[in-house]
Amino acid sequence: MNFKKLLLSLFALALLCAVATAQASTLQPTNPQPAPPAEAGKGKKKSGKKSSKKKDDQAVNEAAQPPAGATGTVAAATPDATAATLETGKSKKSKGAAKAPKAGGGSAVAEVRAVLDAQTIAWNAGKLEEFMQGYWNSPELTFVSGGRKLMGYDATLERYRRTYQSDGKEMGKLTFADLEILPIGKDAAFVRGQFQLVMSDARELGGRYTLIVRRFADGWKIVHDHTSSN
Repeated sequence: MNFKKLLLSLFALALLCAVATAQASTLQPTNPQPAPPAEAGKGKKKSGKKSSKKKDDQAVNEAAQPPAGATGTVAAATPDATAATLETGKSKKSKGAAKAPKAGGGSAVAEVRAVLDAQTIAWNAGKLEEFMQGYWNSPELTFVSGGRKLMGYDATLERYRRTYQSDGKEMGKLTFADLEILPIGKDAAFVRGQFQLVMSDARELGGRYTLIVRRFADGWKIVHDHTSSN
């Protein structure tokens, strides 16, 4: 009887052990599960972003490099650099405009006009000798008027005295009009215009004239005068 109970107890114990082992195998699997595919995808995506960024940086660096065979330094195209380049261009352009040459003969025209203006002032002040300072003081000066040709400074001065300062004569008020000054090279010019004299009795005399003037050490002088009265 006791032996039979012992066998039953051993059988029951063995059955309990088998059941416990089976439950343990079900609750704790021995084989590890593989990583989810989503994680691998994320890794590939992140790696792709890094690779794309690296390619973009490489493309930017290549674009900043000068072309093969080029010399000099190529600056990065930043807003500050662009602004500096534009400002430099404006500065160079302004300097170039400031140094633009004047029209040829501009100075000669102004200087010859100044001589004629000084003659007008001297004449209207009754100062014939000052008026004559606009002429070349030389025996080679030529003066043509009324069909007569005079040679020399002294002969020209004497004619003016006889015509405008002798008894019963007056100089009147002189004005020049329709004036043209045409430079001939650097040291000569051709002048033509119209003169008018208004006398004290309101009489008006006038005519046209042509001049050749030359530049000397002491300024521009009339070397030839051809005057025709109306």
